[in-house]
Amino acid sequence: MRVLYFSPVRRANRRERVQRRRAGWLACVAVFAVALLGCVLPQVASAEEPSRSAEAETYRVCPAKPGVYECLVEAEPLALTLSGIRPEVSPALEGGGELKGLDPENLKSAYKLSATGGSGETIAIVDAYNDPNAESDLQKYREKYKVYYNATEKVTACTEANGCFKKLNQKGETKNYPSNEYGWSLEISLDLDMASAVCPECHIDLVEANKEGNELDVAEEEAASLKPAVISNSWGRAEESGQTTRDVYFHRPGIPVVAASGDSGYKVEYPAASPDVIAAGGTTLKKAENARGWTETVWTGTGSGCSKYEEKPPWQTDKACTDRTDNDVAADASEESPVSVYDSYEYPGWEDVWGTSAATPIISGIEAQASSATRTLAADAFYKKPAMLFHISEGSNGTCTPPAEDEYFCHATKEGYNGPTGEGTPDKVFESAAAAAATGFATKVAGTEATVSGIVNPNGLATKYYVEYGATKSLGSKTAEVSVGSGTGNLEESKAITGLTASTTYYFRFVVTNSNGTTDGLNETFSTIGKPTVETKPATSVTETSVTLNGTVNPRGAETKYYFEYGTTISYGSKTEEATAGSGTSSLEESKAIAGLKSGTIYNFRIVATNSSGTSYGSNELFATGWAVLATPNPTELAVGAQLSDISCTSTTACAAVGQFEKKVEDKVPLVETWNGTTWTIQEPPAPTEGEWDYLDGVSCTSSTSCTAVGYYQKHSSDDWYMLVERWNGTAWSIEEAPNPKEANGTSAELQSVWCASSENCIAIGSYTTKKPASAMLVERWNGKEWSVEEPPLPAETQQSDLKGVSCSSSSACTAIGIFKKGEGETWLPVAERWNGTTWSVQEPAHSGSAKDPELWSVSCPSSAACIAVGNMQSSAEESAPFAESWNGTTWTEQEPPSPKEAMKSKVLETQRVRGVSCVSSTECIAVGTFENKAEKWVPMAESWNGTTWAVQEPPVPAVAGTYFELVGVSCTSAITCIGVGGAEDLTLAELYH
Repeated sequence: MRVLYFSPVRRANRRERVQRRRAGWLACVAVFAVALLGCVLPQVASAEEPSRSAEAETYRVCPAKPGVYECLVEAEPLALTLSGIRPEVSPALEGGGELKGLDPENLKSAYKLSATGGSGETIAIVDAYNDPNAESDLQKYREKYKVYYNATEKVTACTEANGCFKKLNQKGETKNYPSNEYGWSLEISLDLDMASAVCPECHIDLVEANKEGNELDVAEEEAASLKPAVISNSWGRAEESGQTTRDVYFHRPGIPVVAASGDSGYKVEYPAASPDVIAAGGTTLKKAENARGWTETVWTGTGSGCSKYEEKPPWQTDKACTDRTDNDVAADASEESPVSVYDSYEYPGWEDVWGTSAATPIISGIEAQASSATRTLAADAFYKKPAMLFHISEGSNGTCTPPAEDEYFCHATKEGYNGPTGEGTPDKVFESAAAAAATGFATKVAGTEATVSGIVNPNGLATKYYVEYGATKSLGSKTAEVSVGSGTGNLEESKAITGLTASTTYYFRFVVTNSNGTTDGLNETFSTIGKPTVETKPATSVTETSVTLNGTVNPRGAETKYYFEYGTTISYGSKTEEATAGSGTSSLEESKAIAGLKSGTIYNFRIVATNSSGTSYGSNELFATGWAVLATPNPTELAVGAQLSDISCTSTTACAAVGQFEKKVEDKVPLVETWNGTTWTIQEPPAPTEGEWDYLDGVSCTSSTSCTAVGYYQKHSSDDWYMLVERWNGTAWSIEEAPNPKEANGTSAELQSVWCASSENCIAIGSYTTKKPASAMLVERWNGKEWSVEEPPLPAETQQSDLKGVSCSSSSACTAIGIFKKGEGETWLPVAERWNGTTWSVQEPAHSGSAKDPELWSVSCPSSAACIAVGNMQSSAEESAPFAESWNGTTWTEQEPPSPKEAMKSKVLETQRVRGVSCVSSTECIAVGTFENKAEKWVPMAESWNGTTWAVQEPPVPAVAGTYFELVGVSCTSAITCIGVGGAEDLTLAELYH
């Protein structure tokens, strides 16, 4: 809503402005009592010198706010009446009402309406906020202009007492009204007065929304529930991409909904853009010496144009816009022909008002008097071109060229349709001879059938209807025709459609036909019910004998039952009792607790759900009651010796493990095995052409189609080692070249670990032989195109150094760990290198004197302030023992994980060794390795970290012959789901922890 004032001050409360002016007048009277008539505010002219400022500034009483509707009314400048001073008027105005605005007689004359009409019909008006004076102000208007609710008895009153007027909140209550708001009060007064002016005997239901946002949609629902003849909406907002989801609020079969097109010139607003409404444009209405007595031109402020988002309704045939075109019809809305309105809430009373807020209730009032068939046709009635509209052939509301064929979007046309005024303006009460069809809604939708509803009106001729439907907008199928007679009332019809496809969206519309032609309703949609949507979720609360199985079920609108099936194979064999998931349309979290399971066993499970459209099966998931052996295949050409050295999992169903196996005597080749959540599959990465002994020691995957593996290889008849890098692109592995450091002695270099943030960002670490000779740290970085060498700083007095593991919480926070020798000593010490996104910095993790030859082999960093590094050492008793260091973002702290009870007490280094670690948080880590037990057999070892202490776990020993079983790498996707890999003499080894 916009209001014009002479004062340039914006957004001041109008009551305060009035009070200030009154105060000025009182001071003027006190000082200059004799010259009272000469004491005139600049905004007010004397009766002898009527004038009107052409420079009046637009003031928006309902300011535009993103995402909310605004009222679309404009008003005359404010003027005060004191001591014989008349309100300011303009000689250019021609109306017969107060301030020379148009009154009811002017509107009835211009639009050829009778003095009475609308008996028994109701106009529902939807606005925001509360006008506390709505009823009394309406009565003032009707009394002034002799608008008779009962013309026979000359009764003007339209009140709650006589049943003519009703005011409700958005819940339908005649109490608890919204807060008062002076801007919307003028809108409400305008709507009530114009509805009364053109439809004097109509009942009026005013529904007030709490605010100007989505609450107006709620109020729209309430207005429709009252079953009025028409709904009037004098508000709107700019189009936005998601608006089509709101069309449902304006889809009211059998009830025409009128919406203002806006007051900002050539521009499309919503809800006027919805094909479910009658879009009301605006004109300038002036008296003329012609047969009609009036002329109309396009109002420069009216909205119009081609919608960006709404589908074109079937009755619009203009070619330049393939979507919905605004407008459909128009009426007076101009500042040159304002209407006279009475509003006393923070206003002085009579106002000259304009905008498409005026056109909307005018059109609504005329629509309310039409036959039920015409109202059911809604906007379609105007395109049937009956003799009920004046064509507007002059005027424009902006610039809409090029191209030339689009000019009708904003210009009047000599004939036919144009955007600003649609098919024209009212020429008596709207009436159409066509039969009417209004598409309703789909009900009783199932998997292969649905019942659809609609309204048909024969309009006095023998009529048939049918329903067109199809999976595309072009429809393509139709039901048998149904005869509905030749009455004149609306008939609520429904039709069953069968033979549909489940899980499919269908378009449909009602079509009526008689001797006056065929009328198509709007396209509407429904989606047939599909099979339930299910998803198996990871198991929780896993113990050695029990578990809770989890999943989600979406019934898709049909009564649905579900159960879990589980077992030690993918044939399952057991299932829970069936339970109901209801018939909703949203996903439900479902769980079932199971007991009596076997310890140390891997179980498969999935969720299964059934409704009338069929049965859906969730994906297979695994859980293990503790640690359990996960069978892995061996290469077909395995001769002797195979091992997996590292694993990287991006989910519970996507892992890649790397290692090597001996293909023939003295010939080791790379090995890759992938896990899909159910089975392992061997892949064969290429081996270097000259390679004799080839190893893959580290792997990092960022997705199931992007992995990087690193290691080293030895050429035939050579003592030198070469870096080996292989990359997986989702289809095949390929070898990549990585450069050697400048200080490398010959070509001896090896990579042991890698971490990738993406397919274009990886860090690989290891060591190389320098020219001294000695070993030194090696860092290589991948940028998506090539590998480059980086040189991290070394601890002081370093003689030898070696990096073993690397982990990053982001591309700018990495930690690499390993060992180094200091000075001339023979003791290896732990070392850490930290990457901050720009440079490397060296750290020397603290360790107690009781830890001899402490080694770090693997590290995992869930955040930049949390890392766990693991390895082994000799204790103060010179016995082999696990070793760990933790990083808190500031310092490293030594930890001493406990040894397994069965570990051999030996002074031999590495009779216990921890080789891999994976953390999902700073308090949830799993480390794996191996130890020699008292029976002199090497068996898997695992330890868990809870943020405070380490605890020994007991992974099972495979039930195959052998004396050597080792876990080397581990990857966890949750605190309770980890896969460890390694070797068991002549075969690969994998174990699942849950």
